[in-house]
Amino acid sequence: MKKTSLLFIILFICAGSLIAQKTNSIKVKKTNTSFYFFQKGNKTDTISKNKGNEFYLIVNDSLKKTLTVLIDNGQLIKTLNDSVYTFKYIRGFNYECSFKPKEIKSGELVQYELKTLVNGVSSQPARTIFFIFKKGAEARPFLENKFYYKN
Repeated sequence: MKKTSLLFIILFICAGSLIAQKTNSIKVKKTNTSFYFFQKGNKTDTISKNKGNEFYLIVNDSLKKTLTVLIDNGQLIKTLNDSVYTFKYIRGFNYECSFKPKEIKSGELVQYELKTLVNGVSSQPARTIFFIFKKGAEARPFLENKFYYKN
């Protein structure tokens, strides 16, 4: 009886290891293209002069070289914080923003700052604010956000 139970236990353990599934491993690839764009404070689709007009724009340095932001009916203005921008409503204009390298001394790391240029007349209705984010010369945007302006 003892030999039978011992044999059964040994067979059970061996069968369990044969039947057990292999564990799958997950491989994570690190990328340098982190990008975040969102409102500071309460998230809403309405922007007014002093409410909901601050945005976080966090872009990795490798993406800053190729990022273009098109904005209908307004522009982003730099604040003291390098990741926070204030939106200024300007009806009827389209603005193009891109990161350009700052003047640096030799041996220093390249730092970028957001530069804004007028890109023509807005194609959106007067109180519609439209953000389009493009990478490089790609015609297709990778992010679009629509907001509405309220006095």
